[in-house]
Amino acid sequence: MVSDGVVFVVGHACSDASTPASKVYEAAGGLQISPSSTNPALTEQGRANVFRVIGRDDMQGVAPATT
Repeated sequence: MVSDGVVFVVGHACSDASTPASKVYEAAGGLQISPSSTNPALTEQGRANVFRVIGRDDMQGVAPATT
């Protein structure tokens, strides 16, 4: 996708794909928003181009239990 000039990716569906892909997108100046990757490592890498719209694994039980 990067070689085709894509600069915005919604995905990937799992953390094992999103995490390594985020490095590629960062190097290419692309933005990544994941709707389903929950592994904390995805955003703990500190990449400025990575966002998620779902809670992390370590918050999945806490959030429902406290609301």
